[in-house]
Amino acid sequence: MGFHQFKELIFARYRSFRETGYLFECCFFQNIMETLILFHLLDDSEILDFYHALYSSIDQTNFLLLYLYSDKLEETIRAIQKERSDGSGAELWYQMFLQYLSHSPYGVQHGFHSFEDMVGHLKHRQNLELRILNEAIGGNAIILPSKEWDIGQLMPLVK
Repeated sequence: MGFHQFKELIFARYRSFRETGYLFECCFFQNIMETLILFHLLDDSEILDFYHALYSSIDQTNFLLLYLYSDKLEETIRAIQKERSDGSGAELWYQMFLQYLSHSPYGVQHGFHSFEDMVGHLKHRQNLELRILNEAIGGNAIILPSKEWDIGQLMPLVK
């Protein structure tokens, strides 16, 4: 799927997002941004422009983005490696994600092949997501500390 088709699909989905619940960052950022970076090879300013336009195109009345943030990405990824292993300890998620990353056009272009490459990529993506939160979404986002947020504290915020 070319970039313009992808963009139209995403914009159409979010324009129809109305009073359907709350949105976690993986839907708004992770899945879309990985495609923009890894397969469409957009740079940071193009991605910022994409998200400014996307956010401007939607009904913001009931929009609330819940963003899970970790300042310990390497440690978090190591924990996920263990959590997403099969019964014999094989780190299936890690191997699949590293292969996905390293075989993408972006990964090939940058010679990605290691854990450090993955961490670097995820740090870059997280920094870009935080910029988008600050520059485009503002008060319609809540940044939650990954694995440390309390549902009791969150519920009053998500009326």
